[in-house]
Amino acid sequence: MRLFRPVQFPRLLPLLLPAALIALGPCGCTGHEPPRRAFYYWKTRVELTPPQVKLLERLQVDRLFIRFFDVGWDAAAGQAVPVAPCQFDGPLAPTAETVPVIFFKNQVFQNLPPDRVSELARQVWQKTGRMADANTLTFRELQLDCDWTENTRSGFFSLAGHLRRDCAAAGVALSATVRLHQVKYPDRTGLPPVDRVTLMFYNMGRIQSGDGPMSIYNSEDARRYTASIAAYPLPLDLALPAFGWTIHSRAGRVLELLTEVGDTDLHGNKDFRPLSPDRYMALRSFFFRGVYVMAGDEFRVESVRPELALEAARLAASAMGPPKGRLTVALFDLNERNLGLYGPEEYEKIYRCFD
Repeated sequence: MRLFRPVQFPRLLPLLLPAALIALGPCGCTGHEPPRRAFYYWKTRVELTPPQVKLLERLQVDRLFIRFFDVGWDAAAGQAVPVAPCQFDGPLAPTAETVPVIFFKNQVFQNLPPDRVSELARQVWQKTGRMADANTLTFRELQLDCDWTENTRSGFFSLAGHLRRDCAAAGVALSATVRLHQVKYPDRTGLPPVDRVTLMFYNMGRIQSGDGPMSIYNSEDARRYTASIAAYPLPLDLALPAFGWTIHSRAGRVLELLTEVGDTDLHGNKDFRPLSPDRYMALRSFFFRGVYVMAGDEFRVESVRPELALEAARLAASAMGPPKGRLTVALFDLNERNLGLYGPEEYEKIYRCFD
């Protein structure tokens, strides 16, 4: 394997926005350099469609955070293993640089002995480099995604420290995702040894069946944390929700999240009976989209529509404070289902909240 050396990207000339988008105006003016615009891409097959490429170019998106692979724990083998590495089946947007994202399951750090952390870090770095090389990709940032706990923090922070040294030697910045509770209680949860963090401004409520606040985003839960955002010690970027999922439950117990099932799949379907505008009950037992469904199972649709995403952006923008370095604002996530809900104008309004 040839030694991986990320190269510097040339600065891209800005694209001209249509006059209609320029006229939209921002949510507020903060007086700093406009942020970098980004999307997350969270599928195992990376294949951008022409409408997706056109959207990225129109919005001047210059970063694409791509989930390269997960790291899980193989109990039988007693070791950490890569899970579901992505496959690149088509060209990426020419205006956007790639940021590999590696997701770590907490079981890894619950089981991995401390003396094997450095070896795992080396394997992750080499695998990321091989995947980038194989697809003629370069990158200037590597992101680690792990919702660490008090019991797994030590192992994850140790791994991040080892990776940061590898990244620094190659001229790559290391970032990590953080959740709202980790930003509110940094003394309790710790500060990861990385160059920057990205605050995931979503998934803030309890995933549950039946009625209740949306788990992806609701302003009541969000406002419990916003006062702490500006004071966070590390340079902080932001990820905002622009997605939905369906919660599949049985007898009140959540079974799974269905990311490719939405209201259009359930509404008017003779196999489901509406219980409320966002809830459905299966009328028979059958396989639905590869999932076994029993009669009586419930499906709760949660969708962050453009007006709610804009609300989240405004709230986050008001709480951010002066950025430490140039801010990156990323939307989760880029897929065809979301493009059916959002047009370029809706995305533009969200991004302009931070101009």
